[in-house]
Amino acid sequence: MKKLMAILVLCLTCAFCAVGFTACDGNSSGNNDNNSNNESKITYYTVSFDSNGGTEVAAIQVENYKKCTEPTAPTKRHYTFDGWYLGDEKWSFIGYVITEDMTLTAKWSIDETYLNVFDWEKTVIGYKINGLKDETTKDIIIPDYITEIDYYNTFRDTSIENIIIGNNITSIDDYAFYNCSTLKSITIPDSITSIGYEAFYGCNNLQYKVYENGLYLGNENNSYLLLMKAKSTNISFCNINEKTKLIYASAFYYCENLTNITIHENVINVSRDLFKGLHNLQYNEYENGLYLGNEDNPYLVLITMKSDFITSCNINNTTKVIAGDAFRKFSDLKSITIPDSVTIIGDFAFHECIRLEEIIITKNITYIGKEAFTECNNLKNINVDNNNTNYKSIDGNLYNKDGTIFIQYAIGNTLTEFTLPATVIKIESHAFSECHFTSINYDGTKEKWNKVSNISPFNWRDGSAITQVVCIDETVNL
Repeated sequence: MKKLMAILVLCLTCAFCAVGFTACDGNSSGNNDNNSNNESKITYYTVSFDSNGGTEVAAIQVENYKKCTEPTAPTKRHYTFDGWYLGDEKWSFIGYVITEDMTLTAKWSIDETYLNVFDWEKTVIGYKINGLKDETTKDIIIPDYITEIDYYNTFRDTSIENIIIGNNITSIDDYAFYNCSTLKSITIPDSITSIGYEAFYGCNNLQYKVYENGLYLGNENNSYLLLMKAKSTNISFCNINEKTKLIYASAFYYCENLTNITIHENVINVSRDLFKGLHNLQYNEYENGLYLGNEDNPYLVLITMKSDFITSCNINNTTKVIAGDAFRKFSDLKSITIPDSVTIIGDFAFHECIRLEEIIITKNITYIGKEAFTECNNLKNINVDNNNTNYKSIDGNLYNKDGTIFIQYAIGNTLTEFTLPATVIKIESHAFSECHFTSINYDGTKEKWNKVSNISPFNWRDGSAITQVVCIDETVNL
């Protein structure tokens, strides 16, 4: 009996264990199914990187609540990388986990070691170079954070041999490298929109890039940015490179046999003076205008008029560029129609058009050259299309779009006083030339005005009667 009881207990024990193992197997199978479902529902987020002017950094996919692997740091010429930031907070790749899509932004600090060769100052819009500490310096790198150069007092008559201009410089001024006879190479960035009068006079050792019968300067990405001069004064035609943006004012001096010039779509700044003395040059005519261009658009650039005594002009509706000086001193010009096709108005384009009363800046104009409307004594209104993304008008006067640069006062209006907004940080050259009032009001403090005065060209009020600036706290005598 005891033996049977022992067997019965043993059987019950085995049965219980079997049920237990079966239950365990069932639970294990259920957990595997759940894990499989969880794996199929794993969420990934995208971490994007805005390098803020540095080299590109690829986005990374990161599993929810996991840490993002720190990417290789970007690089930016003349700057030091300070890290990745989410808003104002520096991101920790060691401590922080990802719970949503996000964009991290690079922050940079200026590497001021590049400034050691210059006399320089910090202004409200960046850094300005005022001169060289050692005029025997041979090799110059202008950092990308430099926004302004006093060319006249920096490079003129020096012995520099090689120079790289930074990407925030927009112009090379008159006489910039005058008599730099040892200058061999210059890197001109895409940011340059104008080249001043005799900027390279006496630079007889410059090394050029040759294309057909032209000699060019540029940069690593565009060797043909600037057409400097013809390969020979005996050329009869010139097909300007398709990548060229700028043409030096003396490029065709003494090319008396030149009859044909082909200009392509990338050109942004051409001066009428470029073609002086080219008596055999053949223009494309439309109404009372003389044009140059190419086979696809013969009216690309309006060079000038058939006569200096025109009273009106209807520009061809395929024209993109109004050349510098195109209407300069056209004293009979009263009205002009600028089509939407025009994107560029060159330097001094309407200078001293004394009977012109209104100019309409259309929505597509992206560049207005220096002193384009100076000394237009009857100009009462500069009207800018509201959809223009580069310029605006306030009370008929011309500003850049965000109101930080005052470009031109419409001197033909009858106002007896003028108030300059406190948003303005720079006044362009001759902006108030021929103005009749003796003082202007400024909606900022004297301290702020002094900063505006410091970075504005010295001739912003030349030719005017202005002798005072009335700030909100004090009057400044000029």
